[in-house]
Amino acid sequence: MALRVEHIPFPEVNEMNAWLAWCPKAGSGVLVDPGGWSEEIPALIASAGVTVTGIVLTHSHWDHIGGLTQACASLDVPVLASAGTVQVAKKEVPDASYRVVGDGDTIDIGGHRGEVHALPGHISDQIVVYVEGHLLAGDTLFAAALGGTANPEDFHMQVGLLRRLLFHLPPDTVVHPGHGPVTQVALERMYNPFLKGTEPTWKKALGGW
Repeated sequence: MALRVEHIPFPEVNEMNAWLAWCPKAGSGVLVDPGGWSEEIPALIASAGVTVTGIVLTHSHWDHIGGLTQACASLDVPVLASAGTVQVAKKEVPDASYRVVGDGDTIDIGGHRGEVHALPGHISDQIVVYVEGHLLAGDTLFAAALGGTANPEDFHMQVGLLRRLLFHLPPDTVVHPGHGPVTQVALERMYNPFLKGTEPTWKKALGGW
């Protein structure tokens, strides 16, 4: 059965997006980027009949881990993240169970194989996860925009890695970004000005998050 990805918005937390990704057949999945916390999250999990088996963090920025303390207390499951993100998260939630994942690793999402890709640029510890036609993109890729970077070198690294990744993903892959609306790989290949090279000024990518 196809994977489902549910949007959990936190407009009060830098307008960020958390996500619940699960398989209805298996009845299990993961919570991605709890930048905030509200009782809507356990209510959604209960109404969907989902057993959450892990919390996935795409990176360590405050607006993506701000609800981690409450998420760990409520769900009592391992936190999966890059080594750099785990270092930061441990300062916030030292007693949680952590699993370090990096480029080429896999994450089980309701029996579906989530492929981990390291994608530094916006921040050095950023990962993205591709699973069954969905890209959990964190702050690397937005609709017609990219995550901001600190300097031109990081910008060009991020662009190069994104181009390589998107070239290998199916065009109909749905992109679930850390901020803003969902988009699609085919649309970003065709219209994203930063990926196309029609917008060469790296500073203009800094208008987001």
